[in-house]
Amino acid sequence: MKKFILISIFMLCAMPAAAGENPFFGEYQNQISINPGHGTSAQWLLPFPGDRAHFSMFDFKYSQPNTFFRLPGRQNINVAYVHGWRDDNNWNWTDISVPIFYLSQDVSLYHTDNWYHGTGMGIGMQLQENERVGTKLIFSFKVFSGRRLTDQWKMEFFMQHFSNGSTSENNRSYNFWGVGFAYNF
Repeated sequence: MKKFILISIFMLCAMPAAAGENPFFGEYQNQISINPGHGTSAQWLLPFPGDRAHFSMFDFKYSQPNTFFRLPGRQNINVAYVHGWRDDNNWNWTDISVPIFYLSQDVSLYHTDNWYHGTGMGIGMQLQENERVGTKLIFSFKVFSGRRLTDQWKMEFFMQHFSNGSTSENNRSYNFWGVGFAYNF
């Protein structure tokens, strides 16, 4: 988690954002998005060959535009559901099925007319503790690239990490790769 935070800070300092309107919203002030993702069991966001995790995530998000240290951003209310869908010899994946409610902030580190790239962080609660993440308190880190499809529709590719920030001995984290769709209104 510490490495991802350092990478984000470096990216904030190294990559200036293009001037102009908020790349997440354009002329609109509200956004809803659906972000499904598939899990990886690695402690890192990068999946390795043979690194299979039998859990998925479905995230529903409502967002409004803002700025974060002069960078275009969006503030989010998120409701996610992590679903373990199989048991194997190494892990009982169905034991980690849990809803998560969290608040997050995303920023665009670099954008053009049709593309934007950024990062985000959040804090929230999962409904129950489990063996994978040993606390109800949960932190989120996200890296994404988005594409404007129309004035109202956006598509994002993302890597998302949830963990307890080492506040408990159990901190195997949830890590996801996914694609999301957003609608501005």
